[in-house]
Amino acid sequence: MNGLKLLIAPLILSILLMGCSENPSRRNEKSIYFNFADTVRLDSMNQSYGNEQKVLRFAISAISSPRETFDYYHQMFRYIEEQLGQRVIMIQRKTYQEVNDLMKENKADIAIVCSGNYVYGIADSAFKLLVVPEWKGKSYYNTYIIAHKNSGIESFEDLKGKRFAFTDPLSASGKLYPSKKVRDRELSPVDFFEGTVYTYAHDNSIQLVAKQMVDGASVNSLVFDYLAASSPGRVKDIIIIETSPPQAMPPVVVSYQLPADLENRLIEIFLNMHNDTGSKLVLEKLMVDRYVKQNDSIYNSVRVLAGVNAK
Repeated sequence: MNGLKLLIAPLILSILLMGCSENPSRRNEKSIYFNFADTVRLDSMNQSYGNEQKVLRFAISAISSPRETFDYYHQMFRYIEEQLGQRVIMIQRKTYQEVNDLMKENKADIAIVCSGNYVYGIADSAFKLLVVPEWKGKSYYNTYIIAHKNSGIESFEDLKGKRFAFTDPLSASGKLYPSKKVRDRELSPVDFFEGTVYTYAHDNSIQLVAKQMVDGASVNSLVFDYLAASSPGRVKDIIIIETSPPQAMPPVVVSYQLPADLENRLIEIFLNMHNDTGSKLVLEKLMVDRYVKQNDSIYNSVRVLAGVNAK
């Protein structure tokens, strides 16, 4: 099994390095070169807002690959920056745990986190809930278990002894849901699958299945549905073999150290974002109708997957 993981790793790397940005030394080839440790400044930060000392540090638990995530969110951040009248710095890290650590250590002020790292972060007092997105009138999404259409795989049971892609160790859809399905069979992922890999982005997992470099994966339905609508060629060879029960949407959270007046201002901005014509278009690209206030209890089903006690 270790040998399989070593064999898959360089192949995965070659796929993940394809097609997202350009290598300056080889202009005719497409490759991605992105340092997760970098802090990304938005173009609008060149503007002057009068108080240059105030900076809002905005962290992202990426559900998509780094460049995709930046493209999705930078317009939203620019809108928040304009509304606040202060600079916004986007911080992206490779793993969900790193974002939780940033918030707990007061190295970020606000974050968009996935539902899995949300329940772990709340249990660890890393942050508190601010607002939750709605899409098509619901604050829920699903996990899709996917396979290649030519694989002969038609159910989760068919994935036993196969190669499987997880997203992140704290991802509800990308790890916690399929892991619970394996535990329900009184097995561990090591026993159930022939080999597993972490891709750290749902679109990367989708790509591995499409390329038949793994046999199956578990992915966020929002990412899959977005690709199906915007880039159908990327999912044309993929079938959904299982859809999970609803799981609460990835929320916006804030640090316990954030001043109350700034927290209230951010709530106001998010709750009214859909009323602005420009930001409404941005939200649609993120598959968000609007942001709403929600009770933390909507994440209790995710806590069951994670083995975290409900509040």
